[in-house]
Amino acid sequence: MDKKMPIQKLLDVQKVDLKIKGLESEVSVIPRQIQDWDSALSSQKERLAELKKEMDEKKKAQRAVERQIEQKQAELAKYNAQLPMIKTNREYKAILVEIDMVEKEISEFEEQVLTKMGEVEELEIKAKASAAEVKRAQEEIEKEKENLRQKQKALEESLEGTRSERQTLVTFVDNILLSQYDRIRIRKGGLAVARVLDESCGACHVELPPQVVNEVIGGKIKACPSCSRLLYWEEI
Repeated sequence: MDKKMPIQKLLDVQKVDLKIKGLESEVSVIPRQIQDWDSALSSQKERLAELKKEMDEKKKAQRAVERQIEQKQAELAKYNAQLPMIKTNREYKAILVEIDMVEKEISEFEEQVLTKMGEVEELEIKAKASAAEVKRAQEEIEKEKENLRQKQKALEESLEGTRSERQTLVTFVDNILLSQYDRIRIRKGGLAVARVLDESCGACHVELPPQVVNEVIGGKIKACPSCSRLLYWEEI
C-alpha cells in the first residue's frame, strides 16, 4: 500500500512534469539550431556566388575590350596596307595621323585588359579561398547537424520514457486534486506545488497566514492565498 501523503504524490508528478518541460524545451530549440547552421552556410555560399558572378562580369568586360583591340588591329592593318599605294605626301601624313591614333587606342585598350586581368586574378584567388571555406564549413556544419539530430533522438526517447513515467504516477493521485494541480501548473508555467519557507510561499515569497502554515505542517493541502499554488512542508 502506498503510504505517501497526497501532496508527496503530487511532488513526484511535479518533478516529472518539470523534467518533461525541460526536455521539451531542449527538443524545441534543435530545429532552430539546425536552421541557424543552414543559414550560416547559405550566407557563405551566397558570398561565393557573388564572387563568381563578379568574376564572370569582369571576364566578360575583358573579352569586350579584347574584341575592341582586334577591331583596332584590323583597322591598323588596313591603314598599313594603304601606305604603299599613297601618291601624295599630304595623304601619307593623314594616314600616319590615323595610324598613330589607332595605335594609341590599342595601347589604352591593352592597359585596360591588363587591369581587368589583374582584377579577375584577384577575384579568382578570393573565390578559391571562399570555395575552400564553404567546403570546410559544410563538412563542419554537417557534423554539427548530425550531432544535433542524435541529441534530438536521445531527448525524444527520454521524453517518451518520462511521459510514460508520469502516466504511472498520476494513477496514484486523486483525480480532483490532479485536475487542480494541472490547472495551476498550466497557469503558472510549470510550478504548481511550492514549499513553505520561513512561513512564506517558496514560489511567490509572500508571507503566509500562521493558520495556513500550521495546517500545511499538519499535512493538509492548502493553497497560497497570493499565487494559488499548493503548499507543502518539508523539514530542513
